[in-house]
Amino acid sequence: MLVVTGANRPLDRGVVEKVLCRAPAGWLVASRRDPQQTATLTEQSMQVRTDDVATLAEWTTSFAGAEQVLVVSVNQLGEPGH
Repeated sequence: MLVVTGANRPLDRGVVEKVLCRAPAGWLVASRRDPQQTATLTEQSMQVRTDDVATLAEWTTSFAGAEQVLVVSVNQLGEPGH
């Protein structure tokens, strides 16, 4: 299983869409601070998990069972908050 963090931002969303072209939705987990913002991912039968960088317990739960984790912190250099 692959976990992609921040799966609602443009760059991460592009990664998710590319992976979905090559792998079944059940193999991919979208991890997001606010899972309410990932409704279109759950419509594709993807699992959505919460990741809150402030709590180790949620990161542990979010990444449980992962063979790989892709952590992307920005979608464009020089644009804070994206």
